[in-house]
Amino acid sequence: MKKRIVSALIASAILLPIILIGGKIFYLGLSLVSFIALFEIMKAKESEKELPLEIKIIALLSFILILISDWTIDIRITLEQKIMIMVLSLLIPTIVYRKKEKYSIVDACFLIGSILLLGIGFNNLGVIRIETPVYFAYLLMITIVCDTFAYISGSLIGKHKLAQNISPNKTVEGFICAVVMGTVVSSLLMNTLVSISLVKILVISFVLSVLSQVGDLIFSAIKRYFKIKDYGDIMPGHGGVLDRLDSLIIISIVFKVIINFI
Repeated sequence: MKKRIVSALIASAILLPIILIGGKIFYLGLSLVSFIALFEIMKAKESEKELPLEIKIIALLSFILILISDWTIDIRITLEQKIMIMVLSLLIPTIVYRKKEKYSIVDACFLIGSILLLGIGFNNLGVIRIETPVYFAYLLMITIVCDTFAYISGSLIGKHKLAQNISPNKTVEGFICAVVMGTVVSSLLMNTLVSISLVKILVISFVLSVLSQVGDLIFSAIKRYFKIKDYGDIMPGHGGVLDRLDSLIIISIVFKVIINFI
């Protein structure tokens, strides 16, 4: 517990100023974090078998294409075109590497899905922070509150396992408490700062709080599949970037869709 708290405080001291300053510094910080996340998901894949160097380079370049969409850099290619370039770039090599032990269609599909999920997720976080900082704070609030209360309530009163084969420590009680507190706390924040009806805020906050927990389970399922405990050890007691930002990545994608109807 002490190690987790110290790591969280150090990470907050580093990341909060970057988030508050915004601009190019924020883009650089977010890019660095996103590259670490990509490295972690590829490292998880390589626990099964090593990917060819040229494939990892293609994956990195494809990720950058998706990541910078709608940011300050305009290379005059639509997101749909970037996705098609990425898909073809990762699928075509499966014809060259005829032995599936080297690089197969399964490997290509995993990389395509990972790049889309992480690239669009981190891209959305950049766009949301620059365009509407209040919404960015709102998403952070949901993930922090949900993660905190899921951990505390699960430790204190958790008795019924939520998904034992995926995440043995998660409980139904922790899930319910996280969703309730995430919905209430984040709704109070939004109701104070943004002129949106309380009912609409409560519904959105509830959906995102549920998906915050679901996102955590999705990335836990990937870890269990590859038989790894954590994605990394960048934060002692917490794991890697994906261990901490898994929920935020998922809800940023959903919120970017919801925001069009607010």
